[in-house]
Parts: sequence; structure tokens; C-alpha cells
Amino acid sequence: EKDVNILRQKRILTAKTNARGEFRFFVNEGDYALSIDIDTIPVGKGVVEANRFLKAGERNIIDFTVKDIDSIDIENGFLKISDGEHFSINPIFKDKDGNILSAKANILPENKDIEIGSQTLRVLSEFSDEFETNIIIDAGKIIRRAPIHISKTNICSLAKINKSHRLGIIDDNTRIQYLLQALINKRELPKDYYSTAPIKSGTGIIDEITRFMHRSDAQPEILEKARKYVDSSLPELDRTYMSPSGYFKIHYTLNGENAVASNMRNSRIAPPYIKQIGVEFDRVKDVTCAKRGFREPILEKEKNTYDIYVYNLKGIYGVTYSKPVSNDQNERSRVASSYICIDNNYSNKKGFDKSREECMKVTAAHEFFHAVQHAYCFDADIWWKEASATWNEDEVYTGVNDYIRYIKSYFSEPYISLDETSYSGVVFAKFLSENYGGYDTIKKIWEMQASRYETSIDAIDAVIRENYAGEDIGKVFNRFSAYNVNPAQYYKEGDLWKEAAAAQNIHSSYPMFYAQGQLNHLSSNYQLFKPIAYEEGKSLKIIIDGEFGAKWGFKLQKRNKKDKLYSITEIMPKGKFNRVEIMLKDFGDVYDEVYFIPSNLEKESNRIKYAYSASIVQV
Repeated sequence: EKDVNILRQKRILTAKTNARGEFRFFVNEGDYALSIDIDTIPVGKGVVEANRFLKAGERNIIDFTVKDIDSIDIENGFLKISDGEHFSINPIFKDKDGNILSAKANILPENKDIEIGSQTLRVLSEFSDEFETNIIIDAGKIIRRAPIHISKTNICSLAKINKSHRLGIIDDNTRIQYLLQALINKRELPKDYYSTAPIKSGTGIIDEITRFMHRSDAQPEILEKARKYVDSSLPELDRTYMSPSGYFKIHYTLNGENAVASNMRNSRIAPPYIKQIGVEFDRVKDVTCAKRGFREPILEKEKNTYDIYVYNLKGIYGVTYSKPVSNDQNERSRVASSYICIDNNYSNKKGFDKSREECMKVTAAHEFFHAVQHAYCFDADIWWKEASATWNEDEVYTGVNDYIRYIKSYFSEPYISLDETSYSGVVFAKFLSENYGGYDTIKKIWEMQASRYETSIDAIDAVIRENYAGEDIGKVFNRFSAYNVNPAQYYKEGDLWKEAAAAQNIHSSYPMFYAQGQLNHLSSNYQLFKPIAYEEGKSLKIIIDGEFGAKWGFKLQKRNKKDKLYSITEIMPKGKFNRVEIMLKDFGDVYDEVYFIPSNLEKESNRIKYAYSASIVQV
């Protein structure tokens, strides 16, 4: 690109200083970048410039004078964060002369009930919905307190349980115990795990419980409770209704807490809600299977209809229960018959904020797709089951848009691996269908999962490789990460989302020295650079150093000042070149903000580190 100059570099030598602080390199004539590893200097110390460039033929004495930190400024000011989220204080260190330093300091919590891990803050004790405290920036002789506001996110009980497990707050046995309680009656969960937000689908929970029941290390008391629930989860429902197509048999009652409201004088006639359920399930099956060619659900033995049960699910949209699994004779996967349960009224008291009809429609599309999935591969990844089932909702009922409520979860935590998402993974499913072959690609992924691959990530990768020359899941994820900066520009319904990937840091003071990060597989960070008035007519220089041997994707997303649209610059490291120097012209003149987006494109490797710095230069 005319406005972007990219210089790829590779690490060739490293050295430590001697007792006098001296170091020496012997290299052939050429151009070299030289940088200091800030992690190797003492706490409270820093250097004015961490990166130098030597041109061919020069023989230089490079002085990285180590200076004391004299003051600490907080660029981001008052920080708002939710429990368990990544955060960045982003301090600016200066020496006594006011020079900005690339320096080393310790980040510590002031409150003993707060734990700070690798860029993550979590609260170890119960707390009310929000409170304020400080983070201590300890630079030896200089200490600065940064005020933070911590709150709880309004996510469903399932998301709270899984998040605590991911952060190491609860073990796997406790997680299964809480998941089981979320199905039985989530109001009886411990305070920190109860939420008024409805659970999108209990199907993933049932899958987790089913897999747990076959584990040798399962706690006997939890195992017994799980078996008892699975064997007796259905209440007594004394009435049935056949859908217009004759395919769905709908079970319901007019009595008790599971009753379906009816104003029909003749109680033998099905209530309008039950009739509508039949119509909508017929529609979902027609669009999903007849028109788009997905497999039909496997019917239970000796049955020629598919069962739908309507009763009080106590704050869960729907659940698909699988019957005993079996090996598919034509494929390598295990498959299962199933039945679906949906709520009897979707009332506001249970946390539902859309109408009964809208909730029922998207539940029919979601849970029916789970039944379809079980006809391909029962053992597919739960995240992909939920992501593609949520995707199917909008495919069948594009005007309801209930899926949008889950997108914020992905955009607020883009550093979470793709296969650790759930309903929020619908963003990736929509990206695939809109950019890589529509619903046919989603179908191919399920066919691939059934025929060859154990994990959904591998199935997705195989479909991309076989159908798009030169592409793989890493390259696709790299592009996906760039699109999430401005969904309104890149997605069909993106203007409705009112969400975008959250910036981890916002930089507006330069030079900005040596910030570090780390990423798990198939995840991203977003570092935002903004110009200030006196920088007009100059260039933004970014130096990136990615851990050697990792599969990185580095990108710039530049927003044009005139039309507010973004343009992507790909900065894919090649071969051994894991270090990149970028020079962006017209920063402040043409572009009013620039995102640097590092992405770990590996399918499995975690905790891959990178570092970056930025400065404003005159070219």
C-alpha cells in the first residue's frame, strides 16, 4: 500500500550485558534493528528508547542509558471493568527530565480479595453488583494508585458458571453440580451464579452432564443426582397435538405450573399457542431440511413422529435431550435420536424480554437444529453446536434478532479462544456463512464432522482448505478479527448490533514503549491508536515482536476521517520473520484512528506472547 511501509525482520542474535553494562554484537554488513528486553531490567528502571535502527556500514556505540522512574501517569484514567475480564492500566513512566520511559513496574491489587493474573482481574469473594478500589503500580521508589470500578456482568447462570471454571474459581465437579442445578432450578444456585437472564439453551448442559456421567473421576453423589435428573426430567403432560405436517407430536397440559394458557371452552381443542408451535416447527423443518438439505433428526425407535414437550422450563428457552447414542453405519461418528422441550409461556417474570411468540419461534429453530446436529455427530464441540444453532435462528426468523443479545459477550472478550465461546460464537458462524458459501458451508462442516474429524475446529479447517485454495481456519480467523472492528461495515445486520470488538488499550500519548500481551489459540487483542493535533502530517511507527515459531496474524484497521470507513492492512509474518516494523503515513490527516490487531492463528497453542511499541515520526 502507498501509505503503509512494512519491514519484516527476524531475530538473529541475543546478548546480555557484562558487569559494566556493556554488550557487543558481531554481524555482517546490513540493516539491523536493535532492541532491549524490558523484562530484564530492574523494577523502577527504564530507558528512553528501547528500539534503535542501524544502517549498513555503520559501527556504532549504542547507549541504552537506564534511568529511574520519576513519575507515573495513567493514560486510561478511571478504569471500568467486569469481574474476570482482561484489563490494562496502561501507565506512562517518565524520568526526572520528563522523558517517557520504556520501563518495568509491578501491578498489584490494593484489595486482598482481588487477584491479578496475566492481564486478568478477578474478585475472590462475594460482592454486591459493583464497587470501587485501586490498582497499585509499584515502580520501586515511586508508587501510583489507579482507581478502578468493578462490576458484575448481567450474563446468564450458564455463562457465569463456565466463566468461573475457565478462571479456575471452581473445579470441574463443582461446575457440573452447578450446571445441573441451573437445569433443575437456577434460583437455588449460590448467589454468585444466579442470574435473572434466561439461559438460551439447556442442550449444551445436557451434553456436558452426559459426558460427565461416563467419566471415571465423577463424584458419586453428583453422578447419582445427574442420573436421577436425566431419567425423570419430564413432567406429566396429559394432552397431545399433531402438527399440520403430522411430523411433530406436541405434548402439553392445561393444569398446574406447566399449564399452557387457553381460553377455549372446549378443552379438547388445542390452545392457539400449541397450534402455533406445530406450525412453526413445521416451518423450521421445511427451511432447514427440505429447502437447505440438512439431515432430518433421527426418530426414536418404533416412532414415526418427533416429540415436542411444552412445560415450565423456569428461565430456559429450550432443551434438546438425546436418547442413547449409536454408531452411524455410514460414518465414523456417533449419532442419537432426541426430543425437544420448550417453555409454556416465556413470561417476563422468567427474564424473557421478547414476546411469547418470538421466543418460541427462535427456540424452535435453535433446538430443532440441535436435533439435526445429533443426526450428524453427537460428539461435536459444544461451542459449535450452540454457535450454529443460534445462527439457524436468524436464518429461519431473520426479523426476531434474539441472537444479538449474545454478541456482546464475544466482542467484550475477544481474547477468549473461539472454541471456548458458546452462543456468542454465532458471530463466527455468521461470518462464515456471509463470506464463505452461505448455509452450504455450514452444512459441509457438519458433514465433515460426521465423516472424518473429532473436533469442530478441525472440521471447519478441513472444509475451508478443501473449498478455498490457499485458505485455512487461521487465515479466515485473521480476517474475521479485522471485520469485528466495525461490524456495521462488514456484516449484513452489523448496523443492528451496536457492538464491536473492545479495545484492550487506547493510546494517544507518544512515544508508547514496549507493551506486552499474550494470546491463546484463535483469539485476538485490539490496540487502538489515536492521533493528536500536533501529529498531523507525520507518520505512526509501530514495532511488533511476536514469539518465535508461532502462527501470528497482525493487522491494521485504519478509519478514514472523511467517510468513517475502515481499510485493512495485512501484516502476516512470513517464515522466520516474527518481528515487523510498520510505518503508516498520514496519521491524523487521512486516518483518525488505527487499530493494531494481533491474533494467535494456532489451533491449539496457548499463552503465545507478543510485544509492541509506537511512536510518531517525521518521514
